[in-house]
Amino acid sequence: MSNIVPKNIPSELPLLPIKNRVLLPGSALKLTIGRAKSVSLVESLWDGKGRFNKPNTLVAIFTQKEGTTEHPNDVNGVELNLYEVGTIGRIFQLSRAGTNRYNMLVQGVCRFRFKKTIKQQPFFVCEGEVIKDVGSPDDSGVKATALRLKELTKELFDIQKSRNGNPTKLSTPTREFLNTINKLPPGQLADILTGTLEGKIAEKYEILKEEKLKDRLEKALTLVQKQVEVFKISQKIQNQVEGNLKNSQREYYLRQQLKAIQKELGEGAEESGVDEIKVLKTRLEGMPLPPDARKVVTRELKRIGRMQPVQPEYSMIQTYLEWMEDLPWGGFS
Repeated sequence: MSNIVPKNIPSELPLLPIKNRVLLPGSALKLTIGRAKSVSLVESLWDGKGRFNKPNTLVAIFTQKEGTTEHPNDVNGVELNLYEVGTIGRIFQLSRAGTNRYNMLVQGVCRFRFKKTIKQQPFFVCEGEVIKDVGSPDDSGVKATALRLKELTKELFDIQKSRNGNPTKLSTPTREFLNTINKLPPGQLADILTGTLEGKIAEKYEILKEEKLKDRLEKALTLVQKQVEVFKISQKIQNQVEGNLKNSQREYYLRQQLKAIQKELGEGAEESGVDEIKVLKTRLEGMPLPPDARKVVTRELKRIGRMQPVQPEYSMIQTYLEWMEDLPWGGFS
């Protein structure tokens, strides 16, 4: 069983150009209608009392290519700059969103190839043809690719739920979605997943225009794989950031504990050690050190300034700086 194409679909349909979105068969889009000709199309579906009176109206929805003018005016699809393959959509909901603006909920029905624009007033009407799937859903290669696509989709949702802080339980909508796609025929599986996932317009269009079932599934598989890799990398970065933050917090907490313990014991080693380093720093800064020696001394002073007197390296660096102070800088023999 391939994608079901409804019978008696007319070859001439109202044309609704959209930008930055791709409608695929089986998926749904919520569109905001505001361009003049599109508004004229919507207003033709309202009765005299301002109600949507033509539910399930079919329209041909085509994505415009990048760089298209905001308000196209076209006779043969040239200025419209449409992608050749679009989707017949069924309008389910229509509501006003302000003056000359409407919200439309439309669901994809089947692929539709653009031939030409046959009318442009008061709205666009185009001529085209329905595109049917090529290939059998019972083909072994198609079945294998569809199975891998389902497995990878499950992996994607597992990663997403881990990112949301719940590694053991899927939400009810997610479980229902996974159950749904497990029952879908291959063509619809590729279409619905492509319509659901994030992706570039060009990537989604490549899947929309693909008639061959196996090739369409493979392209959808690539899209899902990219999403999985993006989430994995994002999760890795998040874990690294959280790990670094926890280490910094732990180090600060331990240092505060150490100060509190030393204070309770009446130990002044830390304070006296810090005072000694301040005196040493003042003396070294006033000495005529050559550039190379100055660079080394400055580096070691910064290091010891970030350390606690109880750390093993502290005394070594202090001894080194005291030795540098004792050398006869600027003296001659």
